[in-house]
Amino acid sequence: MKKIIKTFYILFLACMLIIPVQAADKPTITLPIKISLTGSIPNKPEDYEIKLVADDITNPMPLGSVNGIFTMKITGANTVNLSAISLEDLGTYTYTLYQSAGNNKKCTYDDIVYRLTIYVINGNDGNLQAIATLYSNKDEIKHSQAIFTNSYKKDASPSKPNKTNTGNQTNFTQYLALALGSIIVIAILLMDMKQRYRKIEG
Repeated sequence: MKKIIKTFYILFLACMLIIPVQAADKPTITLPIKISLTGSIPNKPEDYEIKLVADDITNPMPLGSVNGIFTMKITGANTVNLSAISLEDLGTYTYTLYQSAGNNKKCTYDDIVYRLTIYVINGNDGNLQAIATLYSNKDEIKHSQAIFTNSYKKDASPSKPNKTNTGNQTNFTQYLALALGSIIVIAILLMDMKQRYRKIEG
């Protein structure tokens, strides 16, 4: 009987040692991705394609990935979180994050490339802990989010309409000339009458 009790006790302790490791929470990584737009933004929002590519095809990836590549679309100027990456094992995982160029000829698509590195380590509580860093190929700053700034060509300023002569303007010119002519004729008549009046008095 004592042997049976002892055996159960040993099995109980073994289970107590195993359960915390199996029940440990899996760390996850999410990353905000922002689309910023400048210039003459189209009325109909455009879809922008963002790709996350694993340097090693066996790296943990978001759900929906195919062969180490995850593709997401962001519509218009917006900020969307990258689908969570669930991490199960210790290690260092590296990724490349970039935007695929679209087809709008009026848009210059941001060609910045980000380098995402995820470190999975043992935390002080015995659970796995994930630490992520994000750098771009255009600076040496550690980024908290990936930002893609797409620039649209500004619409040309509307040309000023050419001033054209209208019938009203033509009539006004004719009336003005007629009025000036009448004034001149009246002035001549007045001068003539004045001269005749002087001759009569003289």
